[in-house]
Amino acid sequence: MNPETRRGFVFGFLAYAMWGLLPLYWKALSAFSAEIILAHRILWALVLTAGFVVALRLGKETWSVVSNPRKLLAMIGAAILISINWWLYIWAVGNGFLVESALGYFINPLVSVVLGIVFLREKLSGWQGAAFSLAASGVLVMGWGIGHVPWIALGLAFSFGFYGLLKKQAPVSSLASLQLETLFSSPLIFLFLIPTGTFWGTTNPEGWQIAMLVVAGPVTVLPLLLFGSAARKITLAQIGFLQYISPTLNLSLGIFVFHEHFDANKAVAFALIWCALALFSIGEWRGRNLVAQ
Repeated sequence: MNPETRRGFVFGFLAYAMWGLLPLYWKALSAFSAEIILAHRILWALVLTAGFVVALRLGKETWSVVSNPRKLLAMIGAAILISINWWLYIWAVGNGFLVESALGYFINPLVSVVLGIVFLREKLSGWQGAAFSLAASGVLVMGWGIGHVPWIALGLAFSFGFYGLLKKQAPVSSLASLQLETLFSSPLIFLFLIPTGTFWGTTNPEGWQIAMLVVAGPVTVLPLLLFGSAARKITLAQIGFLQYISPTLNLSLGIFVFHEHFDANKAVAFALIWCALALFSIGEWRGRNLVAQ
């Protein structure tokens, strides 16, 4: 492995590890509502990305999106979807649904395949069809066990899946993209903070709480920058392998740190999902090998 590829793996691992450990951060802010945390996450990420965009002279890139109606609409849609995704994830962590959130991010790659078939007219391979069937079975098993549709898992998977679909319509660097997404999401800052009558969402917050709300910006931006660097240094297949680090850490935190309920029903559901991901990975690997021959 050459040094550049090794750095790519390190950056990718760090990015997904940070995303996987984020629940510890959101849990520490559980004194605040998910809406307040989201407002500050958007605000400070916007401030930080705007500074980077100016320093790195990415203004032309962001303007090329804003001045193109089709790309502009796609980016506004992406901002709405990522805001929903962020809010739902923060809410789920704060309310004891991290295990279900992990399920959502495990099935996300398969949801993306389905969206590609429906909206981009991509073809479903036999391996992908089998993987999707197993994943759907896993979702049904969990739904049966908890007595209702696992809407948190599906909400996270589909909001992020549609987010990725829209991002394909407006290709732009990760930093410039995040600046526009937070900019278009910025009305939520006023919507959520003004009714509280205070900038921090509560009266007399402690110093460490203020600091953590502000650091929500760097916590959002840093893993994205690491991911962007990794994506330029290693292959998409290698990135695909690393992406399961995040939901695995989420699942581990949910069970062993936050002591969320994990019964036989959920174990069967996750087993089916993992089998689906194994089939999906085998199919992707075989497909690439056939193309390379």
